[in-house]
This record gives sequence, structure tokens and C-alpha cells, in this order.
Amino acid sequence: KRDFSQAKRVVAKYEANQVFPRGLGIDWDRESLLTNPRDIYILKSIFEDLPTVAKGLDPQVIDQFRLAAGVMHLWGSDKIAKSLLEGFGELSNKFENIDFARMLWSSAVNKVDLIEYRELANSLGEKKYKVEIDTANDEYVCDACKKLAKKKYPLFSDVPELPHPGCTHACRCGYNLDMGY
Repeated sequence: KRDFSQAKRVVAKYEANQVFPRGLGIDWDRESLLTNPRDIYILKSIFEDLPTVAKGLDPQVIDQFRLAAGVMHLWGSDKIAKSLLEGFGELSNKFENIDFARMLWSSAVNKVDLIEYRELANSLGEKKYKVEIDTANDEYVCDACKKLAKKKYPLFSDVPELPHPGCTHACRCGYNLDMGY
């Protein structure tokens, strides 16, 4: 139903009733967990934005992957997401289906990070901050992502989209704010 606030409440209620809820030191009964807009922004981006890596795919197929990405975000795990993607044929020869769902989630998180970095810079009156692109820095990082690694871009310029459209492996890159210190 895309009622993201209600989805957050369901997850929080479930976790609050567990003997061992996930997350160290998280009070799942606190109202502040439900009023944090970051999760809502991420979920809205998952369900409303279409990263370049998903362009041209069947919208009904993408919706199933959006659902899997949203579930991953809410529950902090891909276990349920994997079950939602069972029975789907291989979406890409570049990566597994669960990796594509992770890329949708990553795209949303990266978009929200960039928005938050820009809001912070604006609130501080600072226009010189930069964004650095970080990779997972392991043997699975593809050549397209290696070319972006550690490059810095002015925060208020055209920062390359992540996941990178040219990625040939399940992109795990992210933005890092460089405040020049």
C-alpha cells in the first residue's frame, strides 16, 4: 500500500516485542524511531525513483524488486527479500536478482545521503564541500567503479549517480562527505 509510516510502525512493534530485538541499544518503543524522516525518504525513493541501472526493465518486474528492496531496508536483512524474488528468472547476467534489489536500496540510500549532505552544507553556509565516492575496495569492485573510487566532486555539481550505470558487478559504492579537514 506504500504506507511507509505504517510499515515502520509494524517493524518497530514487532522488534519491541522480541526477547532479543535487533540492534544494540535501540529502544523500539521510542516514538523518535517512527518520526525519523530518513527511513521514509529512503522508502519513497525505492518505490518512486528509477535509477539508470533499472531503465528499460518491465515495470511489473521492477515493482517486485522494489518490494524486496523496501523489505531489506525495513528489516535490515535480505532473508525475506530473497523469498520475494524466488521464481523470477535471471534479471541480468551481471549479477544475481538479490544483488539488483540491493542496488535499488543502495540507490535510494545514496540519494538521501546526497540530499542530507547538501542540506548540511547549506545550513552551515558552506559551498566548498566535496563528495568522495567509496567502493567496497575488494576483488569484486568492477573497472567502472574503480575509475570513480576516491575521486572527489563538488557537492553542488553533477555528482555521478550511484549505483554507477556502467557497473558490471553488483555495485556497492557510496558517497562520503569530504569537509576538507
